[in-house]
Amino acid sequence: GTRRLRSALICSEVALAVVLLIGAGLMLRTFPHLRAVDNGFRTANVLTLRLPIVSSQPDPARSAAFQRDVLRSVTALPGVVSAGFTNHIPLADKGDITLVRAEGHDGDEQFQLSSNLRLAGPGYLQTMGIPLRGRDLDERTWMGRRRQC
Repeated sequence: GTRRLRSALICSEVALAVVLLIGAGLMLRTFPHLRAVDNGFRTANVLTLRLPIVSSQPDPARSAAFQRDVLRSVTALPGVVSAGFTNHIPLADKGDITLVRAEGHDGDEQFQLSSNLRLAGPGYLQTMGIPLRGRDLDERTWMGRRRQC
């Protein structure tokens, strides 16, 4: 009885090890293919910087002026080709979750959905190499949109 149990345990361990080895081999084979996938944005020679702006009551005008000054300072640095900013970098965060309600259904949970909100400022799309059809964001457009948010 013990001999059969021992044989069954050894067989199951070997089978499990073979399955894990095959899975690991497939995963290692997949990595080069994942690196070759086009993300839709530039990753080479791009430097990201996080600027936490902590304020109990953010002033949109002061915040926009600060962002504009940082953008001008970074763009003026030697070797910088272009610069832009966003509230969340690609593939790093999910974005801000915003609750959206259908018009005329204020308290009805059936008509609510959440949305990921990402903001991009002037120069961001060009800096990240994201193709755009139409007009790019400029400072005037960005400031107008910021006031509406």
